[in-house]
Amino acid sequence: MGNDTNSLPDILELLLRVVPSKGRDKGFDVAPELRITKGFVEGEDDLCFEVALKRVFLDLHLDGLDPISGTRFGEPLKDNSAEVKRKTSHEVVKEGEAHGRINMALDPSKIAGSLSAGAEAKAAAKTVQSTTAIEKISHLKVKARPNLKWEVTESTQLDELDGTYLEGLDGDPLCKVVAKKGANSKALGLVAVVKQRDVILRAQKESRLIRFRNATQEKMMKILISRALSGSENKFNGVIDFSRSEIEIEDQHST
Repeated sequence: MGNDTNSLPDILELLLRVVPSKGRDKGFDVAPELRITKGFVEGEDDLCFEVALKRVFLDLHLDGLDPISGTRFGEPLKDNSAEVKRKTSHEVVKEGEAHGRINMALDPSKIAGSLSAGAEAKAAAKTVQSTTAIEKISHLKVKARPNLKWEVTESTQLDELDGTYLEGLDGDPLCKVVAKKGANSKALGLVAVVKQRDVILRAQKESRLIRFRNATQEKMMKILISRALSGSENKFNGVIDFSRSEIEIEDQHST
């Protein structure tokens, strides 16, 4: 069991579990549980905020451990080849060329003249070719990012998160790790952070939605609430730590 600290467990719950890998692997499975939903944070004078999240980042820290290559969950692996559709069309463009001819016939008794005009068309062939590359992309709700980070989103439109996104020991591990050679201690920590712009705050009072006088007032209130949610005594940098889990692995491969 790890040391799990969830500042708002009714909104975001992160539980870290680490177990020895099955089979011949000498490493460990990092298998957290992650549940997210929207909820309410109550304040004074019947004031409360409905809090919803659009995106969460998981940040894994390792001490005396290395990630095993190829074991990260949610790898957005690109196909080396892509389907290409090629369309070729043949067009004929006609260009008109005008010409004229004047015939004059002189007669002692009269002057007669005739004018004849015509047009000839010249055809020019032109080939138009277009190429379209088609690549099927599936949305990964838990997507691996560089530097041992994972991005959790509900959709590409950043809809509100609501559900269980990691199952812990009943699902696939977030990744697998192995002890560094000669490491005196082995520990890891997992932090769930949310950027302020990915937090939805709806202020309510006595079950009614509060209407701010202007956008600046609403923005300042959300900054104050986000700072309070961060629970940090340091200068607020626009990032909220919703959960932090730490675990130390003993030499006997126990958790």
